[in-house]
Amino acid sequence: MDYLLNAADHLVLDAVYATLFPLATNATTTTTASAFLSSLPRDNDLRIWLSLFVLVSLGGWIFYFALASVSYFLFYDKEQMKHPRFLKDQIKLEIICASTAIPGFTILTVPFFWLELKGYSRLYEDPAEYGYVYLALSVAMFLFFTDMGIYFIHRAEHHPSIYKRVHKV
Repeated sequence: MDYLLNAADHLVLDAVYATLFPLATNATTTTTASAFLSSLPRDNDLRIWLSLFVLVSLGGWIFYFALASVSYFLFYDKEQMKHPRFLKDQIKLEIICASTAIPGFTILTVPFFWLELKGYSRLYEDPAEYGYVYLALSVAMFLFFTDMGIYFIHRAEHHPSIYKRVHKV
């Protein structure tokens, strides 16, 4: 995430933050020198949180619409729309539900990206540092525990006190 945030800062976000949160400068400062100066520097936590929220939300929407479109046009059985329990405008409702859920998922995800950016992780850049067997096992274990976590969260959503408010939609 640090590479993506650095690239986004360099390409877009420096100019956006300089426009939205300009640095108070004196009259002797040249325009070119202060063109991208902001009162929120790159290492400011508020700026990092806002930037991560925007980037992760945009990435989530792009990911969702790209894969949902491919899935709909290539794999979805259109005959299901003729089923009597298929709701009127169901596809539109599903798109709205998924699109509005992305910012909520982003709020839950951003703290972990922030911790990683601040150095509170065991990420490393050189796979040879721990060996390629460790790399393969860590990927497999990550997928296993992530999938297990999603499974148990989904099972919890089927609890009678939660189902109608959270999962039925």
